[in-house]
Amino acid sequence: MDTIPIRGLNEFIYCPRLFYYVYIENIFLNNSDTIQGKSQHNNIKNKFVNIDNSEKSDIESEFHAIPKNLKYGDPNLGIVGVLDAIQEENSLYAPVEYKHSSPPEYDEFELFNYKISGKIWDNDFIQLVAQMYLLRENGYSCIHSYIYYRESKQKVKIHWQDFYIEILKIALIRIRELSNSTRPEPLINSKKCIRCSLNEVCLPDETNLILNKTNTVRRILPSRYDTGILHITSSHVNVGVSGDNLVIKEKGKILNEFHLKDIFSISIYGNAQVSTQAISACLDEGISLSYFSSSGWMKGSISNFNGKNVDYRLLQYKNFEKLSLKLSKSLIKAKILNQRAFLRRNGQISEVDYSSLKELSKEVEDVDNLESLRGIEGMAAKIYFKNFSSMISEEMRSLFNFENRNRRPPLDPVNALISFGYSMLVKDCVNACIVVGLDPYYGFFHQIERGRPSLALDLMEIFRAIWVDSAVIRMINTKMINLNDFQITNSGCVMNSNAKKALIQSYEARSDRFITHPLFDYPMSYRRILEVEIRLLIRYLEGEISSWDPLTVR
Repeated sequence: MDTIPIRGLNEFIYCPRLFYYVYIENIFLNNSDTIQGKSQHNNIKNKFVNIDNSEKSDIESEFHAIPKNLKYGDPNLGIVGVLDAIQEENSLYAPVEYKHSSPPEYDEFELFNYKISGKIWDNDFIQLVAQMYLLRENGYSCIHSYIYYRESKQKVKIHWQDFYIEILKIALIRIRELSNSTRPEPLINSKKCIRCSLNEVCLPDETNLILNKTNTVRRILPSRYDTGILHITSSHVNVGVSGDNLVIKEKGKILNEFHLKDIFSISIYGNAQVSTQAISACLDEGISLSYFSSSGWMKGSISNFNGKNVDYRLLQYKNFEKLSLKLSKSLIKAKILNQRAFLRRNGQISEVDYSSLKELSKEVEDVDNLESLRGIEGMAAKIYFKNFSSMISEEMRSLFNFENRNRRPPLDPVNALISFGYSMLVKDCVNACIVVGLDPYYGFFHQIERGRPSLALDLMEIFRAIWVDSAVIRMINTKMINLNDFQITNSGCVMNSNAKKALIQSYEARSDRFITHPLFDYPMSYRRILEVEIRLLIRYLEGEISSWDPLTVR
């Protein structure tokens, strides 16, 4: 790195792996801490623009701001930084830093074999040192700095010492060494991971468990997303934006409003009209829009530029072809075992078929080419769908008769529901690939064709039975639909709006349902597990873990 931001010094001391993700791989996610910290920084800067002592809070009255939001650099050490606030005291200048946390309990700590006095975290200390250094090198008289910990309302003063320059130089040397190296391994059982904004990318405990460096996994990773999926099934509505809200209207009348920050993605079925302003606002917030035909066939999607994580895609392009058989065997084994577990739990499968699925999952391990693997997958699918109707209750089985899997077009209500559900799963797999940084169109098991999201189709295999088929069986058995919700003609079976809404409801309920991950032993939603599976696939491509073993339910 030619220049290093002083904020990066803070993150390097906090966790070298975090620094690597943010500054080498350009990955950053917000969590409640980063959002709160950013908001507090903005509030401070805004209030410093025009100070009125009568309106200042207790916090702001601690300091007198003069220069604000100054950006300085030093070519000798190669560091740059923005100083949000500086206090003047008798012709001396002191940088002021705000943190929303509390200071440590200790009054002394060690950094690079130097003993430091002060009730301050080591990562905050190095940031203040860099700020003082930049002021001094740019002509300001600076002999101390301040940090205010908002959570405990404590102000800490740090006095300049000449040996701080040596500490700063050591940190910068180590950062540049790291920049030319591989990503560091995750911290082991560190409290820092709990509040880290990138714990869902880093997967510290999960990775350490796979590497046999820990025996337990703390529940650090958020079990589900805080945002939801917006499904628009009517072709007669207009979608616009007003301020921070997405507004849905029909004939000029507002039907509903949704805050943009509460939306993860949008699925549009049919011909709803979405304004350019609404699309632009969604792209600004990282919200993807997926377009489907009225029958549920996914046409495509719109998402913002995915310029980050190009290294992940390079790994994908470089390794998928040579690892295609190994990855595909892991994938199909997981698919067969999940089909077997789902049938056993919900149907009346014979012991012969149950054992056959087990044997087929074992045969996967011995195949030496993809064609043989596809043959095994086909045999397992035949057994699975032969027993599929046994999962439909006897009362509903006479109405929703299922004999075999058919599609393009589906010929009966059950196949129509399954096909529609698989389209929603394709969309979720495409979006998850984009969020993580992989190309959804370049897979390892499904053949690569123009316009075909092969990797998304690959990942679907893990979840077809336990996610989509489960949602379909549940909605039939709980009588969420009836035969009047379908129109059967010689050209296929068509779902009406009630059937679509019921399936979407059942699918989303299944998406957010918690299951205990069999390896990590804590609950996650299916949509969260999908992202974790892709991140573990990347770990395998990078060589950080020795195998990729997709989810198999118990």
